Amino acid sequence: MNSKIIFVLLLLLNVNYIYCVKLSIVKLIGAQSHLIPQPNGLSWTLVDTSNKTISKSLHLTGGKSTLLIFEFGKTDLVSPSVQAFQGSTSLGTQNLLPPNQLAPTESNGTAFSTTAYSVNAPLNWIVPGVTLKVSASNYETSDAIALNTGCTASTNILIFPLYLFGANFENSANFSTATSIPEIALDELKNKWPVSEINAQPHPSGGIVWPSIILPPNGTHPAFLATASNQQRDGFEIMGILLGLLGRIYTVYGDSKLNTQLYGPISWKNSSGIVKGPDGGLGTVGGSCGVGDLAFAHYIIHELGHAFGISHSIESYDEGRYPYVNGSLLGSQWGYDTNKNQLLSTVIPTSASHYASCKKNSVLNAQDQCVKQSVMDGGARDRASGYRYAMFADYEAAIIQAYFEGTTTKDATTGVNSYSGGKVFRSQTFSSGYARWDSIDKKFVEYTPTTTDRGLYGINGNLPVQKNVPVYTFIASVSLAGTKGASILYPPLYAQNGALIQYFDPTSATDLDLIKQKTGVYYKYCYADGCDFTYRITYQDSSVSHVIVQDGLRPWLSINGTIDPQYYNATASKSQKSFVVNIPASKSVSRFEILYTPNVYVGLKNTTVTVLIDYDCKGQGKDISCSIHVPPSSSDSTTSESESDDISISSKIHINLYIGCGYAHSVLCTDMGDVYSWGIGNYLGLGINENISRPKQIESLLGVIDISCGHYHTVATTDLKNIYSWGQGEHMKLGHGRTSPRNIEFFINENVRKIFIVVKYNSYKNRIYRE
Repeated sequence: MNSKIIFVLLLLLNVNYIYCVKLSIVKLIGAQSHLIPQPNGLSWTLVDTSNKTISKSLHLTGGKSTLLIFEFGKTDLVSPSVQAFQGSTSLGTQNLLPPNQLAPTESNGTAFSTTAYSVNAPLNWIVPGVTLKVSASNYETSDAIALNTGCTASTNILIFPLYLFGANFENSANFSTATSIPEIALDELKNKWPVSEINAQPHPSGGIVWPSIILPPNGTHPAFLATASNQQRDGFEIMGILLGLLGRIYTVYGDSKLNTQLYGPISWKNSSGIVKGPDGGLGTVGGSCGVGDLAFAHYIIHELGHAFGISHSIESYDEGRYPYVNGSLLGSQWGYDTNKNQLLSTVIPTSASHYASCKKNSVLNAQDQCVKQSVMDGGARDRASGYRYAMFADYEAAIIQAYFEGTTTKDATTGVNSYSGGKVFRSQTFSSGYARWDSIDKKFVEYTPTTTDRGLYGINGNLPVQKNVPVYTFIASVSLAGTKGASILYPPLYAQNGALIQYFDPTSATDLDLIKQKTGVYYKYCYADGCDFTYRITYQDSSVSHVIVQDGLRPWLSINGTIDPQYYNATASKSQKSFVVNIPASKSVSRFEILYTPNVYVGLKNTTVTVLIDYDCKGQGKDISCSIHVPPSSSDSTTSESESDDISISSKIHINLYIGCGYAHSVLCTDMGDVYSWGIGNYLGLGINENISRPKQIESLLGVIDISCGHYHTVATTDLKNIYSWGQGEHMKLGHGRTSPRNIEFFINENVRKIFIVVKYNSYKNRIYRE
């Protein structure tokens, strides 16, 4: 046979063989914040140092820009294309780019692959239930491969400027700048997080501009009013206070269950009058709130990383809660930036600011290259030039994804799905207005606000009962120890489109029935710390409303438990209490008070009421302002207003054990053993040689456990079983012949437990009982 004929036959046989070979997809990667293998995604199982098992997984985020990267084990594909299907319905076809057109590596780094084909997928492909098939003119179409896609997770960031000590929107960033994350920053954040969309906007109340702030006791020093940033006792003290207030604002707006985060950029003046930002930031791990500076640079991505639930990576690695050595990205998947169309290596790029010296402190890989640190622990400098933010590890992206999606489990008997964790999304699809993600059925399902644990953690999931209504936000800091100048109502905030969560009125029988112990629908409402405080709001039309504060001084889950004495210790941190509440702003407020009302769930009329702070208010809307309430002057008072203001608040919040009354004086003993007296001093019953119309402490008496009054004298016993008496000494009533408080030596070590003064006409008898 002619050799030319044989050659042609062999060529035809070879071509026919190639065209009969089915194309095989060796590897498929979906590149989003990280390169995620398909169809299985990424998964981790860790056992931490407390022997707790931690499981995480990462899959594609629905509706997010995605680069699809294919490996076929060959590079000879002719006119390759990929077709997407949802069920049997075609979603369209896209041509694949050849290997030499794969997205480059940042800073002209080493290519991720020289054999991979790629395509930017249409967004309608990145939804659950999609499969892909690849065709080439010289191969048979491949088998279908599934994409592992989850929730279309959008997130809202509310910006809440925090301006202190004279910083304002004139001498610092203006309101528009302070509440606007630059578009370039938002785009990069969206690339770094497993989210499909970020909506950033100002908080409805606008933020705070305060001249001062209370710094709480720190264990050695009492609370005080700070007026400059450098008065803080450590670099994070004021940021910590502001972060705590943000968390409370987040709660009273009903945002704590929603896919919403709250970020507070800070500007303040120091004692030299220089306006600057903080040298750092803080975030509440899993608490959806963070604070930082106005640059919206490294601090925002790091602190909102905490807000998503991520801890510092080195600390987590040491505790067995992070998979990569020393908080690095050694072992993590590469990342991808869709805006720059660049793949992001896990090694430090040559354009990083410290590349030349990176080996001094970085983890090194097997090729002796410096490996990036996580943005959650020292990685800020490891980013390439032109980037605003460093990278998360893929494991940290999984934590963020779980923050939105939560966990779905199916009951083996009923087949009903149940949910834990995750966020609630506003949705017009469902009648409730809310949806959440079902990770088993891979779809959004209706979320109906419900109250769990009998109200222990709030009502209706703490979601708003009224939305888009005008509200005032009142924020206060109160010293329970009575530290002078350490109790304040900050300038109120106003929002035209605010929100209100469910509260209860201690004067309403209907409301009290709902939280009534043992029988109420929400009988655990006060179980966490008790309900020991009440807000009282008086309006210009003289109407009054009351709000039970779901907070108190009780031990956890001990509603009637003993109050820790540290609440009254001026140097103990817990003696400073913060209060935040939203109230309707449909009419003008004339007065705002915070009351100490122990166990107010029994009803306001059934508990003692003591005013902790009392402010008069005027103006309406954003013009509202409040100042300390000044009571009408009394003609029979010889005490100045400033002296009246010195009354210890701690005496107000202690349970009053005993009250005694003489002819022209009164004496009160608190559960902390303090004694207060008031009345006409020249009758000598006061222990203080002056006339006073309001309670004043007898500082020489401490630890008093019982007290009793005669017409002109008083007798008290202390926890050391000593007896003190003072007042008019006629008829040998005092036992020592003095007028001021003095120990009666006869009763020392006699274990006295109870005293009575029996007063009859022309007869005075002190009755004292031993244990």
